[in-house]
Amino acid sequence: MSMLKHFIISLCAVVAFAACEVIPEGERSEPVVVGETRRVVLLEEFTGVRCTNCPSAARIAHDLLAEYPDNLVVVGMHGTNTGTYGEPFEGEQDFRISEVNEYFLAVGGTPTQGYPCGMVNRAVSDNAIDPDGILLNYDVWATEVVRALLVPPVADLYIERVDDASLPDSVVKVAVSVESLEAIDHQVSLVVELVEDGIIGSQVDDGVTNPNYEHNHVLRTVVNGTWGESVTMPEVGQTSTPREFEITIRDPWVKDNCSVVAYIYNSETRGDVMQAAILPLGEASTH
Repeated sequence: MSMLKHFIISLCAVVAFAACEVIPEGERSEPVVVGETRRVVLLEEFTGVRCTNCPSAARIAHDLLAEYPDNLVVVGMHGTNTGTYGEPFEGEQDFRISEVNEYFLAVGGTPTQGYPCGMVNRAVSDNAIDPDGILLNYDVWATEVVRALLVPPVADLYIERVDDASLPDSVVKVAVSVESLEAIDHQVSLVVELVEDGIIGSQVDDGVTNPNYEHNHVLRTVVNGTWGESVTMPEVGQTSTPREFEITIRDPWVKDNCSVVAYIYNSETRGDVMQAAILPLGEASTH
């Protein structure tokens, strides 16, 4: 895991355009020290190619990944219920998937909710857009990531590549296992996803369409269903038998740019992500 890290990030003013969420200029945050930890935090960002302020949020996520490369997983989620935010440009890829709609609605998202917004471990926060909510404006992502990193993990999660000569090159097999670090008194579910980095395409950025924008952390598919599958946690200090998953890399996805993401969460709340993990499939991944 990472050595002691000092996190300093300044919040910048962004320009209003269309209906995207605009964050006013804020004050520089105080430096925060995060020690070595096994905690891996999940940052999910709701975004769209026509959302003018979404690149500002993506840059914050990028900076956070640079600061905490071993302790943060970022997933960029493009949904179909976002009005014009997510409509693809003519002749370009459509990043939208239906599972994102379910996640958005489950955490209180509405058709009038401005983008960008996100979730850190799908946890309720006093910094949320709505009181006791989960959705966060991007000016507080850094605060919430640090807060989550300071909480000791109750479980750990491992993803390993499985070699299988019988599979075509377009199919990747992985094994996911869970280790209990503390006793857990609620039901747990496991979700496995595929994200892709390095996709060049159009993006509205500060009111201007950039045809050569690099889209990263794009959620391509949820491998085992929107809400995943139930897992039985092993005894404290033990690791579960690995579960294997086969993932088809569809055209035009680039396998070397893809990563497998896994996370476990509290099934009873459909939130409270306990631990996340990521396995890059090639050297081109930004994770």
